Amino acid sequence: MIVYRPKKIFTNSSKSTRIYNEMWTGDWWHSVQGATVVPVIIATNKTQLTQFSGNKTAYPVYMTLGNILHSIHRKPSQHVYVLITYLLVSKSVGKELTKKQKSARVQQIFHDSMRVILEPLKKTGKHGVEVIFGDGHIRCIYPILACYVADYPEQCLVTCCKYGTCPKTQRDTLCIIKEAAASSTSTTAFQQQCRLQGISGAVTHPFWDGFPLCDTHFAITPDVLHQKGWSELAQVSSVERKDMARILLGCIIGRAPTKVVTCFRALLDFIYLAQYPSHDDHTLQYLEDALDLYHTNKDVLVDLGIHDHLNIPKFHSMNTEMFKHFHIDCAKEGWRASNFQDELPQMTYWEEDRTVDNELAEANCLGPCVVIFKKLIYINQTLTSIQKNHHCPSFSHQLHVYLNGLLDRSEALPRSHVLFAHLPFDKVSIWHSFKFGIDALGNDMDRIEEWELVKAKPGRQGAAGMKIGRLRVIFFLPEMIRNWYPVP
Repeated sequence: MIVYRPKKIFTNSSKSTRIYNEMWTGDWWHSVQGATVVPVIIATNKTQLTQFSGNKTAYPVYMTLGNILHSIHRKPSQHVYVLITYLLVSKSVGKELTKKQKSARVQQIFHDSMRVILEPLKKTGKHGVEVIFGDGHIRCIYPILACYVADYPEQCLVTCCKYGTCPKTQRDTLCIIKEAAASSTSTTAFQQQCRLQGISGAVTHPFWDGFPLCDTHFAITPDVLHQKGWSELAQVSSVERKDMARILLGCIIGRAPTKVVTCFRALLDFIYLAQYPSHDDHTLQYLEDALDLYHTNKDVLVDLGIHDHLNIPKFHSMNTEMFKHFHIDCAKEGWRASNFQDELPQMTYWEEDRTVDNELAEANCLGPCVVIFKKLIYINQTLTSIQKNHHCPSFSHQLHVYLNGLLDRSEALPRSHVLFAHLPFDKVSIWHSFKFGIDALGNDMDRIEEWELVKAKPGRQGAAGMKIGRLRVIFFLPEMIRNWYPVP
């Protein structure tokens, strides 16, 4: 089920108590809905590939949509998420740099990489993109970067906040960066000016600059998984963290002052209440009460010397957990399938093949041996753009020749006139690949069904990368063409 329109849901006919569960039931969607909005959810999270020994890590970037039911989001088997790419995880960046310089370099590389990856969202968010809906009609939608799921260190990285500050409450980040850049005469001066206002000072051009209707600080989501207080533990699963939290309160009862116990109980209540799959005005009040109870008793933590201050960053971001389940499919399985040397390209190829195999189950069969996927890569591409991007300048001419050849000789144009004929369409939809069965070609020697993947992605111009008999474009003629030509 995909929802494209925001709704307000109430517990009774008097509409006195409102329910909040799915993204389309919240206030944000109502505030931005001027057309068909598609909230885009991005998640990044480093994951350890090796166990017990070794330091191999992967840095996947995931994407899904807020139009999909939350219950489906948590099921990797539903394939509602997309692995966009793996970010660079290199510890050899700038070996000659100081620790601070290396940190700044890594942060800038992250933003430069994410800018390249998410750049298409800016144009489509402003001007929209046409897609085929379930009813067969083509409509224009507007993808908007709505949520960014990350743990606290990555929240600071994404929002350009200084570590130790709150990524949610920081505001005017872009203005601060631009003003500091304009008034500073050196990198050091720029960084100092930014840090005085809670900004890291490592990034001069955040990747999210220019995204329509996007407030990056507002888009940051709660990080429930890392709120349990076990910061010093590594490679601990979410289930183990939850088990620890279950016994935490019982462990300190009778061993800590009443105010300390009350303080921790209020925090645990808040964390567990926040994980309710559905909220209403009453449960939101429970959250407020738990937070008020914590604030009433929190000074005891400083009075007893348990903590020097209460400016604890994680308290500000009381859910990367959902996407951690996907690490098994998108990172760790690909790692195990590699030879553990130069693993990222191998993991990428493995994920691409796995995605194709998943889509094959939902594909259209064109004859006994050709399978083409239901999901169109690009809808309604102009013939001019296809000729340019796919480097096939005679595409329109060959279409004329093909369609003219379908007509009876009495209706067909002379070959010299074909080029000047009018086509009843100027756009077609295209794919980037299809599969065909090798066995159907008479090669079934081992009785094992085999498939060959054929790709036709926009290529480079010139001889570099060219292949003999290269397929340039896979396209589908519009249905209305049957009104003029006897298309098979």
